[in-house]
Amino acid sequence: MRAYARAHPRRVGRLSEGSHERTLTLHLPDLGSAKRNAELDALLQEFTRRLIAIMREK
Repeated sequence: MRAYARAHPRRVGRLSEGSHERTLTLHLPDLGSAKRNAELDALLQEFTRRLIAIMREK
């Protein structure tokens, strides 16, 4: 753990914080345009943000 703390000084605090996150990678189709791909990315990010907010409500 000490070696990890030295290697990643900004991340050590995350280990002791309350809630933890995990990463999920999605494989999406290329929609054929940068604009449409960006719109899909934004949609999924907003959906995830709202879903997390709902799940945190008590």
